[in-house]
Amino acid sequence: MGSKPNDQETALRFVKLAELCNRLGISRSEAFRRIHSAPNFPKPIRMGARCVVYSSGEVDDYQNGLIAQRDAKAVAP
Repeated sequence: MGSKPNDQETALRFVKLAELCNRLGISRSEAFRRIHSAPNFPKPIRMGARCVVYSSGEVDDYQNGLIAQRDAKAVAP
């Protein structure tokens, strides 16, 4: 009688800045630049006075958006 987790349960995962940078292949400095300038970059979530995390789902969406931009440029004449 195993229960299958629904999509909402699996999507609710947080990552710290180091993992965000690792997944995107960018430096901390570049991450902070994008936080302040890129409208679709994952927004920080403050968990406490000194703890900031990012939604793993938003990181996935950002990565998929970058791939879609690349693919759209490849198709354009």
